Amino acid sequence: MNGGRELFKRSCCEVWQLLTNTGLAGPVLWLVWIKDEVIQAFIVGLLIAGGFLSAFLIRDTYAGSMKYLGGSDKTVVGLNIGVLGFSVVAAGLVVAILLEKQRPA
Repeated sequence: MNGGRELFKRSCCEVWQLLTNTGLAGPVLWLVWIKDEVIQAFIVGLLIAGGFLSAFLIRDTYAGSMKYLGGSDKTVVGLNIGVLGFSVVAAGLVVAILLEKQRPA
């Protein structure tokens, strides 16, 4: 019974994060595609990706873990899938901002 409650608590936390990040995607797309404000969109994206990567890097200071409830760890080529995904996103953001800086005004 307690395990079900713990799963519910953790699932709510994960859903909350997904809804928040997905909710931010709409305004960010609007900033880029409609307003042509790439810098502001970059900042929002970097806050999300940077927040995840920072939490991963300091996980030992708050007894954090990247493992799922069952103790499994999702990896791709030996790297945690979340770290890999958010690293790709952060790299894409850096490339986007560098390309934006080179674009004629």
